[in-house]
Amino acid sequence: MRNWRKFGVEFKKKVVEEIRSGVLSKAQAIRQYDLSSGLIHRWMDQYEHGKLENEPTHQGSLENKISELERKVGQQAMEIDLLKKVRTHYQKTLNEKSSVAIPAGVSSKGAKS
Repeated sequence: MRNWRKFGVEFKKKVVEEIRSGVLSKAQAIRQYDLSSGLIHRWMDQYEHGKLENEPTHQGSLENKISELERKVGQQAMEIDLLKKVRTHYQKTLNEKSSVAIPAGVSSKGAKS
């Protein structure tokens, strides 16, 4: 069974900054720190989005804003669907409770069409 190592935020940030600054290539960082390429990729993504106690990069901040807006649109779509269901239920309830039946061919003002 494999023992999982835990890395602190400072270490992750250090590795990513070394790669971004060109001090190390990804391959060198993988060998030097005995890390997987997927792990480094994940740390670089986290760094870009400002999740390693750093400011997000320009690209990362734009992606964060897009994600925030997509969540908001999804929430609003759910609210709209709920309101449509409530409106339909309310209209159905009103129609069932209506005691006055309007004969066909009579408008709501009482005149025959």
